[in-house]
Amino acid sequence: MDRQRNRTEKKISSALYYHQTRYNEWADQRLCLLVAGQKCSGKTTAVLNGLEHKKHFYFSFKGVCSELGKKLLFEDLTALQIQPANDCWAAIFDGLNQLAKTRKIFIFDDLDEIVKEKDFAQSFQAYIDDPKRNRVFMVLIHTTGKSLAPLTIPCRTVETKYQSIAEMKKAHPKRTGTELVELFTLSGGIPKIIAEFQDDLTIEENLKQLIASDSAFMTFVWEVLSFHYRRPETYAFILHALALGNNRISEVGKFTGYPYNKCDKYIKSLIEIGLVKAVSKDGKTEYEIINSYFAIWFRYIYPNQSKIATGAFFDKSFAEMLDNIRTADVPTAFTTACFETLRKRVSYDLSVKLTNTLVYKPVTVKLKNEDYTFDFAGRDNGKAVFVKIFHDESLTVGKEEYEKLERAAARCQPLSDSFIYIFAKRRFSDFLVHEASFGIVKLFNLDRLRFRE
Repeated sequence: MDRQRNRTEKKISSALYYHQTRYNEWADQRLCLLVAGQKCSGKTTAVLNGLEHKKHFYFSFKGVCSELGKKLLFEDLTALQIQPANDCWAAIFDGLNQLAKTRKIFIFDDLDEIVKEKDFAQSFQAYIDDPKRNRVFMVLIHTTGKSLAPLTIPCRTVETKYQSIAEMKKAHPKRTGTELVELFTLSGGIPKIIAEFQDDLTIEENLKQLIASDSAFMTFVWEVLSFHYRRPETYAFILHALALGNNRISEVGKFTGYPYNKCDKYIKSLIEIGLVKAVSKDGKTEYEIINSYFAIWFRYIYPNQSKIATGAFFDKSFAEMLDNIRTADVPTAFTTACFETLRKRVSYDLSVKLTNTLVYKPVTVKLKNEDYTFDFAGRDNGKAVFVKIFHDESLTVGKEEYEKLERAAARCQPLSDSFIYIFAKRRFSDFLVHEASFGIVKLFNLDRLRFRE
């Protein structure tokens, strides 16, 4: 079991423990556990694994309207020797309350659409608010970006995320570090897409096969947008504009021809569902696609769908696309993953101000006979941080490379007051591992890139 999923499952199990012992906020009987995450991020798997050895009642509302939901729940309760008076929602929840005498955990999955149906929402809310109902540990599974309105239920939230590089390395031990980062970049860490890559084929061979077929790599984008929007093509055009580097509202408006106020509305919606983020650059707000898979898809696949359908894409465009991905997208994805991990693992001795500025921002230090570029260099309150990311897997990061780095760092700040973070795609030399034992140097290979946005 991968580490990130294991952490999520432990959070769920821990929440159940505190709920049963009624510590802190779990003393409130109305409080539910909300497990939220992107589509296909493993929400249901994490919940069921986290409560694997506990007796529970699970029901999914996926594709179920109010009428069918009542019918199916009535049948499930009857099978468990609970006989509701009829199949109206009030009777169904009364039956669930009876079931709560023997099943202390309820899991309701895919609530995103059923909550819009008034009769369900009112009955569910009345059930949650009833102070006399039998106490249960209620788990609600919910997709990021969807609203649970009109329900007003106090919740403690646990989030699931797509796979990290460390998780992928554990699942694909035969892949080189470079291949793993390429796979991570192309798939965005989405399990449904990762599963399509065959380990006995190169990344290039895999990608060519996926593009030429009705694969998840080709269809997942539309699956996500259609899940959230009635007119996904409008949002696809906005994502295409962002993927091509039109990062400001005015640039998106000029590219798409949409009014600026509409572009602002569309982008805010894409932020809500977790596909886009706002970043501040030079005092101005810009917008970027978060996941590398979506960025690549809307930059290269979206405008070439006709060529792909006719086969013309593979004459020349495929090679150009793969070269661009390897020279631009893969290094960017690896750098982003490194800084996401660093923000979680940075020393507690650093000031909040310095920790909050940890982003990719190259700094070149000029020495007498050479220049040395860090991916980040900053200092505050007498402490300094230096970050160096090695993208070339053929390079062994050992004594020679470290001495260059050390000279450049010492030029800026005494090493005793510095923290040096080094990232690489392969294991470090014994010399560097020994050097790291003194505490100034922290080493991160792919096994330690466990975090993502």
